[in-house]
Amino acid sequence: MPPADTASPCLGDLLDHHAVDLYGVRAPQKVARDTVRTTCSEHGGYSRDNVALVADELVGNAVQHTEHGPRELLVDVYQRGMTVGVADGDPDVTAVPARPAQRPAPPGADDEDVPVGGRGLFLIDLYSTTRTVEDHNGGKIVRVFIAQAGAS
Repeated sequence: MPPADTASPCLGDLLDHHAVDLYGVRAPQKVARDTVRTTCSEHGGYSRDNVALVADELVGNAVQHTEHGPRELLVDVYQRGMTVGVADGDPDVTAVPARPAQRPAPPGADDEDVPVGGRGLFLIDLYSTTRTVEDHNGGKIVRVFIAQAGAS
């Protein structure tokens, strides 16, 4: 995904950019959910709840899987879609698998067949089109693209 200051022909012009410092925030997932819900309301064409779930999962993964948690939330809105990214201080870009480790249990599965965790990346991929992991300021950023409803 392009950084906020770079125009992308496939996404169109950058319409809005939010960079929210999450380092040391007591409730970073709430801050992320509130930020993307407000952004979705301002721009329309997005499911506020789906985008909030994606942001929540991205931040939650940084909280759970990195030593110092999330550093920054980046939300960029373009003419044909938005990107949501969460930066952390862990430089290991290979730590995020290309595909989720496990899918949720099928309908009708017994309780012992339902995994306790591991659904975060599945949910992120369900509500986004593309997921990337890139080097970012000594750590990494996990960024997703979410298409605007009706964008082509």
